[in-house]
Amino acid sequence: MNNSNHFDFCVLGAGLAGLAVSKSLIESGATVCLIDVGDIASGASGTPLGLVNPATGRYGKKSWRAEDCYTE
Repeated sequence: MNNSNHFDFCVLGAGLAGLAVSKSLIESGATVCLIDVGDIASGASGTPLGLVNPATGRYGKKSWRAEDCYTE
């Protein structure tokens, strides 16, 4: 007897990106297997240090002026 499940997609990681991709796939009619080692958003998506910091330290560039670093 084979009890295996079949999915259209397997998404690894239930953080912000993984949940967004999974939601979009499900809304388009796909079946999704979402796998994460911990709880939802327990990794980088749930950690404040994962956010963009406008003052990235002594040697960092100020991200609120990031467009000034871009040249065409």
